[in-house]
Amino acid sequence: MSRVLFVLYAEKTHLFIQVPLARAFAAAGHEVRVASQPELVPEITRAGLTAVPVGRDHAMGRLLSLDDLVGLCRWWRPDLVVWEPGTFAGAVAASACGAAHGRLTWGVDFFGRVREQFVRLAAQAGESADPLGEWLGACAARYGVEFSEELTTGQFTADLLPAPFRLDTSIDYAPVRYGIYNGVSVVPRWLWEEPVRPRVGFTLGLSAVERLAGYAVSVVEILKALAGLDVEVVAAVAAEATGERVAHEVERMLTDSSFTEGARRLRADMLDLLRLAHLAKNDRRQAS
Repeated sequence: MSRVLFVLYAEKTHLFIQVPLARAFAAAGHEVRVASQPELVPEITRAGLTAVPVGRDHAMGRLLSLDDLVGLCRWWRPDLVVWEPGTFAGAVAASACGAAHGRLTWGVDFFGRVREQFVRLAAQAGESADPLGEWLGACAARYGVEFSEELTTGQFTADLLPAPFRLDTSIDYAPVRYGIYNGVSVVPRWLWEEPVRPRVGFTLGLSAVERLAGYAVSVVEILKALAGLDVEVVAAVAAEATGERVAHEVERMLTDSSFTEGARRLRADMLDLLRLAHLAKNDRRQAS
């Protein structure tokens, strides 16, 4: 049995991406902990995972407490640390205690692509300044860790996207199948019945409302425009996107066969990806 630590800053959307893999490790018999700022603790425990609060509550731009995280890793001694892109504290803490570590992406890997491009272009231009490398190197040095690119992109990257969606980089991705978790859910009885019209799901997420100033488009306008189509709309939005364009694109998706064919290809690509449970069972290979 291995000890696996997941590290992320306090955003529910990022936690939801990590929950299926964390559960897969737990189901495979490993001991799992999730470290984040205190405000995320209720969501972590609600997902059935063990939370470890570190640092102060999250605010945009506020990082995890590196001292707390290194202290946790040196005390608990994880075998593997899984961190999200941007939470570089996970890489530093893992290196400080000798654990294997890698990233779990939550979307297209812009972080990895931009870092690789920066390093390449800086070398071509003979530019020695590296703000991220210098900052990470200074942070890591406090704990006796030397800077390397592993601190920016991990020793491996578990990617939830099929190859056609992946950016062109030299990063060695470990493709894994996307697992679904959206928090506490209840299925209402009306969903048991077969819809008489095509059912269209509509959401803009919640982050724009919970963290920012709200949606940049009018939800009401979109719903009014969709009402003109012969579809059943299920909207999962905060009560607050222009509508005619969205309605037009929905109609295209329902009538253009290329979307159906593309969805079938995407489904096949997703089914070809490594299952999360298989990755969890083989984590010892990564740790070695």
